[in-house]
Amino acid sequence: FAGEIPDSLFKLCYKTKFVSLSHNNLSGSIPESITNCNNLIGFDLSYNGITGLLPRICDIPVLEFVSVRRNVLSGDVFEEI
Repeated sequence: FAGEIPDSLFKLCYKTKFVSLSHNNLSGSIPESITNCNNLIGFDLSYNGITGLLPRICDIPVLEFVSVRRNVLSGDVFEEI
């Protein structure tokens, strides 16, 4: 798998609990639609080429685990995290 993370991946994810897309040569930014995943407990997007700002993931109520290491993200991490 390579390329950008499609926005549609997170549009209908209301039952998804964990997403692991590490080591996939992904590029582009993390879609803002990830914040629609209210049951998401964790996601691993490590070891890709993801750029841009981290979406406001602190609004996901049950989120416990996030791994975005070895990417090229910019900006500040939200204080709530």
